[in-house]
Amino acid sequence: MGLGEFSADTLSANRVNGASNLLPRDIAMRVPDNWLSMKWYQRPLSMKGSEFCRIHNQSSEAERYIRCVLALPLKGTDEEFRFGVWMSVSKESWNIYRRGYRSEQYEKHSCFGMLGNHLPNFGATFGMHADIEFQAEGQRPLVFLHEADHPLFYAQRDGLEIANVQRLMAK
Repeated sequence: MGLGEFSADTLSANRVNGASNLLPRDIAMRVPDNWLSMKWYQRPLSMKGSEFCRIHNQSSEAERYIRCVLALPLKGTDEEFRFGVWMSVSKESWNIYRRGYRSEQYEKHSCFGMLGNHLPNFGATFGMHADIEFQAEGQRPLVFLHEADHPLFYAQRDGLEIANVQRLMAK
């Protein structure tokens, strides 16, 4: 499972349920899950920065990941809960995003990707298919899951209950 870390950005729960506590509204996955299972001899040939990751595989082409945001609307509010995730993308898409990262001039404005993390409380999420939309003004790309009979897809489409965020934070 990816290692989650909490940001300082919080969601005020009292607007929804009268509680006085604050809930984190972002969880960032530090690395793609496959980074954690990498063999020691793969590490010197692999790289991980804050926005890009490449994992060298001796048996196949390198895996390429970009850092993205998967937003879930919160029911009863105008706010979102966001996962910072790593999305597996093709070599072509990785190169397009790398070239446009500083200039914000992208040859294409979106690409296909697969979720590179297992997200807590949502079952098997690793490998879920999605569209990725590159953003301007230094913002990370946004993830839009493909339709699937899966709780994470439903949470993105229909919204997430505050109680689900509380359960997520309790783990």
